[in-house]
Amino acid sequence: MTLRKTMAVFVAAALLGAVVTGCSKDAKTTPAAGEAQKTNPIPFAGKPVNKWDKFYEEKDGVKHFYLWLEEKEVEILTGVKVPVWAFNGQLPGPELRFKEGDHVNVHFRNTASQPHSIHFHGQLGLDTQNDGVPATSFTVNPGKEYTYDFIATSSGTMMYHCHVATYNHVDMGMYGSMIIEPKNEVKNWDKEYTFILDDWAVGNMDPFATVTKRDYNYFTVNGKAFPETTPVEGKVGEVVKIRFINMGYRSFSIHSHGYGGLITHLDGYPVPQPYQRDVFTVAPGERTDVLITMREGIYPWHDHQLENVLNNGEYLGGATFLVIGKK
Repeated sequence: MTLRKTMAVFVAAALLGAVVTGCSKDAKTTPAAGEAQKTNPIPFAGKPVNKWDKFYEEKDGVKHFYLWLEEKEVEILTGVKVPVWAFNGQLPGPELRFKEGDHVNVHFRNTASQPHSIHFHGQLGLDTQNDGVPATSFTVNPGKEYTYDFIATSSGTMMYHCHVATYNHVDMGMYGSMIIEPKNEVKNWDKEYTFILDDWAVGNMDPFATVTKRDYNYFTVNGKAFPETTPVEGKVGEVVKIRFINMGYRSFSIHSHGYGGLITHLDGYPVPQPYQRDVFTVAPGERTDVLITMREGIYPWHDHQLENVLNNGEYLGGATFLVIGKK
């Protein structure tokens, strides 16, 4: 993002805070949000990682993806760090994209300190061995590798995530998007975005604790809280597809200022008749595909479960992003 564009986004954020609340208040880090973790959930942090030397290749008619893990800290907002177990060192993990009917191999090298697995959420037709659920198959232990091997029998917006102690491991950022394009797809959009929604208990992230509920105080879109979220941008008249994936533990009710979104797919399945909403809810694990036609102006899209637009109690932040249309 250019400096000019960055400034425009932050100016818009300040204006939006004034319009929505009648006052302007910076989203800033409070002392509580910066407190050290109670435990050390990233024992491998800073240590050399035995990475793959590639992410993707196609050979002998098979599409190969290579995933590994890095235990590290990332900033979800300037000055606000969280410990993560990140696929390929990224939050979210890298997108897996292929076509319906493709033969796919996902090579997973566990370069972390804990057992893990990969579940391909929404991909139907997997045999038990490739479903990535420890109770019915197995885990990949530290230092070991496994190749998940399957034919893409279903299409749409999906995701992958660890299924070992799922509540804790997904909370540590172990997920990424998986987009399977339908056979003979005719695209009726000009550009697309994939936004993964999540919630974070900053200052109290312990993947080894037995807990039933955490006090989530930050909310992100693709690993960033507003005003550092990525805006949707396009020229007036362009059609944009936005794929929403909820990897958090609470629902996100997205309110689309200035637009309304045309809902075309739910959980990867095309709806029988697309319909228009200005608020649509994406529950945990769900995916929702939305089409919009860009119009001139800067509009906020935000979660209308309003505590989800806070940064540790500070408004405006969290699961908010801007839609910017230009002539």
